[in-house]
Amino acid sequence: MGQVGIEVLYIGYIEACSRYSGSGEPIHDVLARAVRSGTLRPWFNEGPTIEEAADDAAATAFRSLFEALNWATALDERLRKDWPESADPWHRMVPWGMIVPAVRYTRNRAHHQWAEVLALFDQADGALPARMGPWVWCWKAELPPAPKQHRDEHGERLYGKLLAGQPVIGTLTPLMLACGKAVRALYDQGLAGGKVLEELLPAIDGMDPSDFPGEAAA
Repeated sequence: MGQVGIEVLYIGYIEACSRYSGSGEPIHDVLARAVRSGTLRPWFNEGPTIEEAADDAAATAFRSLFEALNWATALDERLRKDWPESADPWHRMVPWGMIVPAVRYTRNRAHHQWAEVLALFDQADGALPARMGPWVWCWKAELPPAPKQHRDEHGERLYGKLLAGQPVIGTLTPLMLACGKAVRALYDQGLAGGKVLEELLPAIDGMDPSDFPGEAAA
């Protein structure tokens, strides 16, 4: 049996991101609705409390995000394996590539050291755009210190620069862009192919790096 095509890993990541966003409905909207339904009928003790709703939404978000980060790690490892040896590391060759090692670091902290990397942000103070809804899942502003034997100072710097305090949903799409452009580059060099990948190319080509301005876009 041959190895799984890289397009399968890419599709797996996209699908996990969709589940994280609630199949088109951001998980923070699900939480807000649950909270509202609980507060509308307090006399009958119906519906979840705010704490229960938050716990349920946190668990749902964690499961789908856990899967998305696993797919992202598999994609990263495969791209590192298939990338031409004469070239720089793949994430240095694509738009928003520097978000890849930042996410890799965060994934390792969450998966291997069980660090809590998510925080539920209350939109009440208006610090984030109102269009993002009343509740937003964000990467924590600070992570607990890593064990000395697993310290990754470069990863810590990238986390602080690119992820800390930012909405998680705003990380997953640029990561999709970076991986998609890398898959496209492998296809152009004859290092990846197949009908499924060819069907993905228009969507990959349609992603515009200028939609994600910032230092990591270089």
